[in-house]
Amino acid sequence: MMKLTNYDFASIILIVVMFAISFYMYPSLPDQIPIHWNASGQVDGWGAPQTIFLFPVIVALVYGLFLAIPKIAVYKKNIQDFKHFESMKFMLIVFLSAFYLATLFATQGYDFKMNYVFMPAIALLLLYFGYIMKDMKRNYFIGIRTPWTLASDHVWKKTHELGGKVFVKLGILMLMGVFVPAKYMLWFILLPILVAVGIMIVYSYIIWKREGKN
Repeated sequence: MMKLTNYDFASIILIVVMFAISFYMYPSLPDQIPIHWNASGQVDGWGAPQTIFLFPVIVALVYGLFLAIPKIAVYKKNIQDFKHFESMKFMLIVFLSAFYLATLFATQGYDFKMNYVFMPAIALLLLYFGYIMKDMKRNYFIGIRTPWTLASDHVWKKTHELGGKVFVKLGILMLMGVFVPAKYMLWFILLPILVAVGIMIVYSYIIWKREGKN
């Protein structure tokens, strides 16, 4: 029988609260609610009020997937031994819940740019991942999964040691991005992430080429 942790109970409570709020708010929602924001953080897509239930459903599915991962993973012991797995699972639920909450405010007519929610949220998530990344062990679900990290524990370890440092710097950079005009925020997010991903791919290949392929 699966043993639930305090993080699991906190996640379940968040999901239940999201469903409860959705049922409570649904009768008073307008005929169209915002469901998409453009690069400037302004609403550019609308959906039926029933869409409000989609958010907690997605979060519940994500939570269910992370419950299953330790059971179905190829390197399941590496997942089970990862000391931050439970807190990571909870952080992802909190991250998704933040956007649900922002969407609720938008349905009530509050005028704000979603970029100012997305930027600090993704920055804090990157800081957290940077902190825990060095402790990740080889697996197919979480971490920097290139052909070379998946082929070697040594390459995985070296890549994630660097990746942790890169993600922390990326998180700090994005926190500073809150002061960037909203219309440029998307590029302030995408370009650093693309550069960081490129660095990790190249670095993992170099380490594999030098030390890991044997």
